[in-house]
Amino acid sequence: MSRTANASQSVIETFLKRNQSCCSLISGFKSNFISAAGELRSECESKLNAYRAMAAKAEALVSKAQSKLTNANAQSAASAAKASSTPKTVKETYTDSNGNTATREKPNPAYAAAQAAAKNAQAQVRSANNIVVNAKKLKEQLYSQLSALENIKRSLENLSHDISSSADRAYSSADGANNSLERAIRALSDYMQYNIR
Repeated sequence: MSRTANASQSVIETFLKRNQSCCSLISGFKSNFISAAGELRSECESKLNAYRAMAAKAEALVSKAQSKLTNANAQSAASAAKASSTPKTVKETYTDSNGNTATREKPNPAYAAAQAAAKNAQAQVRSANNIVVNAKKLKEQLYSQLSALENIKRSLENLSHDISSSADRAYSSADGANNSLERAIRALSDYMQYNIR
């Protein structure tokens, strides 16, 4: 019984060389990707640390602003209480040109000062409240950006793992094809007692 092989030695060797080249390319890609992904993760971690520091400062700013608001509210309440308990007018006793003593009412300067202090305290409350609102907005924006960066980092880690695994599978598949072809060549050579290579 006669057996023939349809693959020439040069076709088999070309396939093996190309497949080995493919293995080298896959290995190089994986190495380059892991390096680039490591740099991206490092940069991402650096940004995360910066945002974490800014978020901590924003927390402190909110706390300080809320403390100022509490103080401003207390001052406003005290000023309003003082203004409400201060009489609007005061009685003044005077002697006229005939030597008669009389009493007249005039605006109380202490009342005007208490009213001014109350208005100033209310303005301080509004200002402190605006600072609290803006500090909270800043804090929320920072935490939102921090969360987005953490999601990017996780996605990058997942992508890195997926690509690395895919490259490993592709390499194993190509390397397995080389090994299978080598075994087939040896088996055929042994079986046919003919050196294919």
